[in-house]
Amino acid sequence: MHLNLADRFVASCLGAAVGESMGLPAEGLDPARISSVYGHIDSPVARVDSPDFLASPAGSIARQTEALIAVLRASGPLPDLQHFASHLKESFARHPEKWPRHSTFPWPPFPDEGHYTFAFALPGAWQMLNGTLDEEGATEWIRSLEPVSVVWKHGTWIYMRLLHWLYSQNEATLNKKLYLSKVMAFTEEAEEKFPGDHKMKRRMQLIEPLLDGELDESGQPQRSIWR
Repeated sequence: MHLNLADRFVASCLGAAVGESMGLPAEGLDPARISSVYGHIDSPVARVDSPDFLASPAGSIARQTEALIAVLRASGPLPDLQHFASHLKESFARHPEKWPRHSTFPWPPFPDEGHYTFAFALPGAWQMLNGTLDEEGATEWIRSLEPVSVVWKHGTWIYMRLLHWLYSQNEATLNKKLYLSKVMAFTEEAEEKFPGDHKMKRRMQLIEPLLDGELDESGQPQRSIWR
């Protein structure tokens, strides 16, 4: 079955939205706490009251789900930041119980990276692949996303460029070291286009040496996932 840009974008956002709501009861809990509170989980469960979150009945929708739906409502096909923010602010006003107890509505209404940067990057990457969006147009689009942090722009750009590159690769022959070098190159590219912060580069510089060997909980190196 052939899926176009809009189909894949909607499916990605909806998949993440459903996953967030499924994991809502365990938010902020470590594995031991999850086990002691819920035991064996085989159906939707309620979120218990805690110092950080209000109790929610089984089947409740997560705030991240609301945010991803806001991205979809604001997209046509590239997400519009102002529409996204207004939809999310409306959701916050209607469902304050979904947010942490002590949260306030920030501006812009999202963190520096995560679902939101990925959701904004995905349709841009597909348009680049289909030849309907060039690098100059993508740069101008991200520059138009105001007000957002420079790091947010970096994250969106890196996701978009990396997705565009990955779409043209063969999964069976993907060179993982080349993948890592592309991430670093796109990070440099993002900082050149949107100067003012080096947080993303610093993170990659810290993470890169660790990618040849994961650490288990005891701190002992494990077999590399990149070989």
